[in-house]
Order: sequence, then structure tokens, then C-alpha cells
Amino acid sequence: MFNVLQRLLGGDTPPNKVLEIKGESLGSLLVIGRDEGMVLYSPPFNSTDKKACYEIVLQRHVNDPVNTCFSLFRSPVQQEAEDRFNAFVHRLPVFVSIVKEFFNVNGIQKVCDALAENPSWSLAHLVAYFNLVDYVSNPKVLEFIDYSDHVHLMSPFQLAIKTGNIEMVKTLMPLCKMEHLDNNSNSIFHYAASTTKEIINLLTSKSTENLNHINSDGYPPLHLACLSDKPECVKALLLAGADVNLNAKNMSKIYKSSTPTSVAEFLKTNANKLYTQDMKYGGTPLHWSSSRETLHALIMQGCDVNATNFDGRTALHLMIARNRFECVVTLLAHDADIDVFDKDGNTALHIAIEKKLVPIVQCLVVFGCDINMKNKDGKTPRHMVGTDSNGGKDSEILYILHSVGAKRCPESSTKCPAGCNAKGSYNGIPPESPEPVEQREHIENMLASTSRQAMDGFLGTSFNGGVVTPEPTVIVDTEKEQKGQSIMDALLGMFTTKVNTDSKKGRRTFITINFNKFKRNFIFYTN
Repeated sequence: MFNVLQRLLGGDTPPNKVLEIKGESLGSLLVIGRDEGMVLYSPPFNSTDKKACYEIVLQRHVNDPVNTCFSLFRSPVQQEAEDRFNAFVHRLPVFVSIVKEFFNVNGIQKVCDALAENPSWSLAHLVAYFNLVDYVSNPKVLEFIDYSDHVHLMSPFQLAIKTGNIEMVKTLMPLCKMEHLDNNSNSIFHYAASTTKEIINLLTSKSTENLNHINSDGYPPLHLACLSDKPECVKALLLAGADVNLNAKNMSKIYKSSTPTSVAEFLKTNANKLYTQDMKYGGTPLHWSSSRETLHALIMQGCDVNATNFDGRTALHLMIARNRFECVVTLLAHDADIDVFDKDGNTALHIAIEKKLVPIVQCLVVFGCDINMKNKDGKTPRHMVGTDSNGGKDSEILYILHSVGAKRCPESSTKCPAGCNAKGSYNGIPPESPEPVEQREHIENMLASTSRQAMDGFLGTSFNGGVVTPEPTVIVDTEKEQKGQSIMDALLGMFTTKVNTDSKKGRRTFITINFNKFKRNFIFYTN
């Protein structure tokens, strides 16, 4: 009889495929386990059939007139069959007795697959997973409504959130503990971070406890939403008050002591001003801004200008990579650290040079970047542009770097090109003369000496190669400027007043700016 069953099942039938079989076909098999309408059979004693296997069978109710049962699993290994039997026996029979529409081959198959993958799930987990809202109130389900599976400590409520079943979430929310954490210290918001804004809004409408909780991997919910590339979830968490200054543990901890900050009020009317494509890289709303106005407003809300994203990049790195000149100046005006390395070992200056952004290179020099800092490949900014002698962007950048004292490579680097070789003489080509002073492009042609670089010897020649005599220094005090106004505004104001009025064609004007209790020294060229 056993061989007859084997032929009926077919040799190629997957061992976990649920089959409806005749009850009498099991007559010669031995029962080694029985409970809750489930039976574990073994092959006949002393069977020599090499294809003989252990089999799990779900029987129908004794009063059911149908003379069939369901073969759930078959294996030649007894331990494997016993493990699967234990995973099914206390959940599957009760589940199909409650949810009768699942008492068929397809329904039972779904439950078996779920329990095979998650043997620690309770009856409530199954109800939540299959979104069976009408069965939540069943006493047998309510008994496990806050039960956490013993493997992951995930509650049925967290599972409902994970699967994105919003109706189930609504049903379970008044019944379950909102503050529960699983064995990886994930809160309900960690589970919601990769779902939908509707689920996040539903959860935060009742409680925001653990909204900023950091899990065992070092991530708050906001960063999981970023990693999942769910910009709408990111916005929903921010609107609920997520702290934008939290850093994941695998990111730079230099600025981890930042003050907790929410930008919820700002985003209520400005959520569409964020560049959502960059959210998947993490960071703060500063990283996702695309205008100086948005940056300024967020900084005033308390966003940390030096916070890093998953790539170790600050907002300054990102604004340079996106060639957003005004945003770069705004960040620098608010004391953004100019020499931070990203995870690839590049500073802001390395990125600007790599992308051949001459105005931004000039701006970084103005604000005192380290012009001799090496990246992880051991390349200085000058070395990166030392090869171009054809009058391109690299030649302009080389001229700027040389003018402010960028060092050549050491004599031991004999293979370096003329622009950075210790014995070379090529120093680049001056940039073109600036546009009329009334235009914003004036700021793009400024070169500078800062508190970190001496003024003496700075740009000893003018753009036409002639020697010029510096004018007396003009002092501009921006302490009285409107709070939070960027240096860029102050510089533009000087172009249309002091420089335009007082300087003459081909002359240099030295200007010192007092800003936020420090001084910056600038040089401007005028036509």
C-alpha cells in the first residue's frame, strides 16, 4: 500500500507540496506522533523500500463526510519530519478550524509555507500576516495578541506593520503594546520605516515613543527609511518629529553630540523642497536641500551642518557634488567644517577639483580649506590638476592653488607631471576676467587669503600678468547683519557698493569680514 501511495504522489513531487489524498492509502504506515488532528507517519517496520519516507498528514474532522486528508510534508529523514511536525501541530489545525476558508489545498499550503519559514509564529502572527481582520477578536487569537515569537521577539503588531496591512494595523493598535522592541531593538517605527507614510501617520497619531530609538545595528527609524529609499516615509517621520541630527553607529561620530533637532514645523509647508533622490544615502534634510533658502531655514531650525550621511559625506560634500554654488557658500557661512573626509577619503576640495568646478574651488580657498591635504590615494589637490597644460579647467585650478601656496609633490615623486613635480615650472593659467561687478558671478572669481594662510605673497600677479599694488584694506562688519544671513549676501553687497565704487580697473581690494566672532580676509579683482 505504501508503494501505491508513492506512485500516487509521484517521484518528482516537492516534499513540501500539500496534496489531498485518500485516507485508506495510509493504512500500512506506522503512527509515531499524533496531536490536534495531525499525524506523523513512518514507513512500515523493516521496510526495504529506499524511497520510503516519513509523512505529516492533516486529517479532517471526524464528522466530515469527505474521506480525504492532506499530506503536508514528506521526508526520508525522521528528524526533519519531526521538526516540521512540531512547527505545524499547535498552530495549523487550530488556524484552519477558525479560518475555514483556508481549509483546502491552497489555503493549507500558504499556512504551511509561512510556518515552515517562521516556526515560532503564533496564531495571532498568522492572522496578522494574512490580514484576517475579522478573526482578531477570536478568543484563541486574542490569547496571543501580544505574544512575541521566541526567535526574533517580533510581535503580531510589528508583523502587521511590516507587511503593510494598514487595516490590520488599525485593528491591532488599540490592543497591542506600542512600545515593544524586538530582539534587534527595533521599534514599531523601524518596521514602519520601509512601508508607507499612511502607516507612519497612523502610528504617530497615537504615540511617538521610540520615534528616535536607535536599534542594535545603530539606526534610528529615519535612517532605515533612507536606506529603503522611501522618501515619503522619510518626510512622514520628519513631520512626526524625528531627530535629524542622529548619526548611525557606522557613520562618523565626530559630531554625535549634536543637539536633538526636529524640523517638523518647517516641513509642514516646505516638504516638497527636499531633493528626494538623495534621501537613500541618509544624512539630514540639509543633505537633501537644493536651495540656499531651504538650507538657511533648516540651519536656523538646528540642523547640524556637519552631520554625515551613510557615505560619510556632509551636506557640503553633497552640494559640491551637485554643483550648487550658492548652497556651498551658505553652508560655509554657517561654519561647515571644510576639511572633513568622506568614506572615500576625499575632502570638499578634492570633490570640487574632481568635478572641475572652478568657482567652487575658489570659494573653498576663500574659506580656508587645507590646500595640501592628501586623499586616501595620497593625492594632493595640486597633484590632481598637475597634468593639464592645454588651458582647460585643470590649468585654471592649478593657477589658483599655486597662487595661494599649494605645495608641489616631494622630490621622491619623480614621475609627477610639470604642474606638481618638485622640479617643474608649470603653474597653470589664470582664470578669465570676472563679469561686470553688478552680477552674481563676481563671487565666482574671488581668490582669498584666510586666517589659515598668510596674506603676504598672495597672488603676486594680476590676471594679465602685471604686478599690482594692493589697496588699503576695507573693513566690513557683518555682526549687525540680520541673524543667519550668509556671507554670500554680505559679499554680494560689497560687490555692488565698496568694490564697485572705490576700486579701479585692474586693482586689488583687500577686505576683512567680521562674521560670527571670527575674521575672514578676502581679495577681489575688478575690471
